[in-house]
Amino acid sequence: MTYIKVENVSKMYKVEKKKIYAVRNVSLNIDQGEFIILFGPSGSGKTTLLMLLGAIIKPTKGRILYDRVDITKFSEDEAAMWRHKNVGFIFQKINLVEFLNVLENVMLPMYPYAKDFKKIEHKALELIEKVGLMHRLKHKPAQLSVGEQQRVAIARALINNPKIVFADEPTSHLDTETGRNVIKLMKELRDTYNVTFIVSTHDPEMTVIADRIVKIRDGKIVKES
Repeated sequence: MTYIKVENVSKMYKVEKKKIYAVRNVSLNIDQGEFIILFGPSGSGKTTLLMLLGAIIKPTKGRILYDRVDITKFSEDEAAMWRHKNVGFIFQKINLVEFLNVLENVMLPMYPYAKDFKKIEHKALELIEKVGLMHRLKHKPAQLSVGEQQRVAIARALINNPKIVFADEPTSHLDTETGRNVIKLMKELRDTYNVTFIVSTHDPEMTVIADRIVKIRDGKIVKES
């Protein structure tokens, strides 16, 4: 069943009176629980498309529907609340808070909305165990390897029980073996929580684990497989 429907979406920027299209006429259907790879070179529009799908920016034209709800019509406040309830993000720059430990970093996105910190802590501990970092619970980011930091970021992205997780080049700063382990972990978490994963990458190593590969070049979808 189609969960996400992207209909003729474009994102255009004006640079010195020139129109630059980061995304051009993209249409795409995604089912709940799919693991989708957006594959293409740097500058192909992958990150912009993730930002559009995550309601961080609005398209110049077209619309994006989640379960028939058009997120492109949301106000900024409505979009922020929708993201909190539905979306997790794994950023290319891992963005852990240096003075917080592993547990605190995983819990962090829920602090502004928390009513039951014990419940949130219980969920955070469950996720930290899933990503294999219980032995690092009180460690700060500087005390972790880059691969461990990325595992913390993955757990943090799932703390709000999202329906969808966006990951922007999650292995770009990892060695090959660590990158493979991170991707394997995300696939296992997808299976455990039935979360839709949409992952951008230019790394062909990542494509082997995808349910579907969407190849992007110059802001356009050029192939799906």
